Amino acid sequence: MALFVVSGPPGAGKRTLLAKAQESLAASTPKGCPELVFKEVGVAADLFDGVREELEVGRRVVLLGLGSAMFPEALERFGAVASVYLLNITAPTVVLEERRQIAHKEKRRRVEADSGSAAESIEASGPHVITILNAASVGEGAARVEGAITDTMKCTLWLVPPTTSRCDVVARAEIERLSRSNGMRPFPPHITLSPSFHFGQARAVELTRQVAAALSPISIRFVGVAHSCAIFKAIALTAEASEALVHASQAAKRIVGAEKAFDPHLSLLYGDFSEDARCKIAEELSTSLQLQSFDHIAKDVVCVNTLGNSYHCWTEVCRFPVRGT
Repeated sequence: MALFVVSGPPGAGKRTLLAKAQESLAASTPKGCPELVFKEVGVAADLFDGVREELEVGRRVVLLGLGSAMFPEALERFGAVASVYLLNITAPTVVLEERRQIAHKEKRRRVEADSGSAAESIEASGPHVITILNAASVGEGAARVEGAITDTMKCTLWLVPPTTSRCDVVARAEIERLSRSNGMRPFPPHITLSPSFHFGQARAVELTRQVAAALSPISIRFVGVAHSCAIFKAIALTAEASEALVHASQAAKRIVGAEKAFDPHLSLLYGDFSEDARCKIAEELSTSLQLQSFDHIAKDVVCVNTLGNSYHCWTEVCRFPVRGT
């Protein structure tokens, strides 16, 4: 049983995504999902009217109309009998502003009868917070909502360079430059540590914690520039498959229960490019980059919700330092 308190700023598309998720769930099974209940706060004196009864019979409740301000009370009242989450549906500030301008031009007070206010934080974080970044198609956003409320989130573990490291600064700058010049969006520098796995928020957080606890700081060294027809490694730095790095991947795969060949790399450009275009970029980088600038000691394991190809909507689930840091 679980309670999901929906929050997010006006224009985020909360109702749109919830309605689409409901529609998808109803279509996926003949009887829909009777264990899922969607409720909206009404005018009752008790804003949580009927919630406990639903939870006590094992249902998962999605509650719209409260906003983040009431989440602490929800956690206090129901945390002992159910997993309680803040389902934070949001969008980048520029997207929210565009939607508000459209709503104003169409003489509507807002894009939809959204609950919450513009003051609601879009930076909410923590193990009880599930963030859905609604900045792609409605279908993708709804799929992320569906994964969150049915415990089938698509998660991937990353090793990331320390934010104070030279690697982080140089890699972000290079990713930004390449993305801008090739019409793509940038992304955080990382090495994918595990294959994707599907669990709910609580399980994903616990597995990430276990993986981090099983690892020590890992020295990462890069040995070359490569290119690939795979969208998420179009241009990448090849990492040395050291004993420590291979062991880390093996431990992660064992803990999350997923298997896939390990190809350690740090991508610099995502996208679908011709072989000639990729080859030209890789050759240029091979002569211009100082690979030692990207070497670093990885000390954090990050779990990322990687559902969908719209990687600018991927969101961090949690992060933990490895053992001994």
